[in-house]
Amino acid sequence: AITANQASTTYRTLSCDTMSVWFTRSLQLFNKNPESKNALGSLLTNEMATFIFHYVIDFWNDSGAALGNALKELFIKMISFLTSTLHPDVSNELLTSWLETSLDLPYTMRAFYFMIEHLHKFIKPNNFILNYKPNFIANCISNIWSKSIGSAVGKIVFLVLRYNYDDKN
Repeated sequence: AITANQASTTYRTLSCDTMSVWFTRSLQLFNKNPESKNALGSLLTNEMATFIFHYVIDFWNDSGAALGNALKELFIKMISFLTSTLHPDVSNELLTSWLETSLDLPYTMRAFYFMIEHLHKFIKPNNFILNYKPNFIANCISNIWSKSIGSAVGKIVFLVLRYNYDDKN
């Protein structure tokens, strides 16, 4: 058996890709057979989803291109799965707790910007991030000089401000 310490990037990539395919196929099955939603939705508990969320954060910063792409797809597809299977109040509570955790990450981590990019649009009220972290924009902009995260900083500042001031949301 392979322990967590021995798992190579190849195995991590393969497992993330496998779970992504499962989420995708499950969503496709929901569309064709709505009765399957409860059965498949019960297979991913909030605790398991939160474990995967932390797994993505833990391996995001040190990942190469292949694992980074696999983690990205896994997380995006898991969010789609959760928002399709959970009651909106439950999904909002879970995603809000993940956003709070993400906002407590260091501003120098790539995972910080990735998580906020994909979670902010599911959270109500629109100004949640700016209320939770009043200095969010200033703290992000202080890292825009970084070659490794500069474009992610610019993107997230734009997305958060646009979402915050968008009258349609």
